[in-house]
Amino acid sequence: MAGRTNAQIPEALATLAGIVARDHQPGREDKARMERFMRHKPPTFT
Repeated sequence: MAGRTNAQIPEALATLAGIVARDHQPGREDKARMERFMRHKPPTFT
């Protein structure tokens, strides 16, 4: 991190934390996984 000042480090960490928080949406991955599975038209059982 040559050329970075100590003041820039917390700003960069805050930006990174914001990106991680924005992208973390519980359930979104589960829904996408189920949609991919259902595209294969699995057999149904009664």
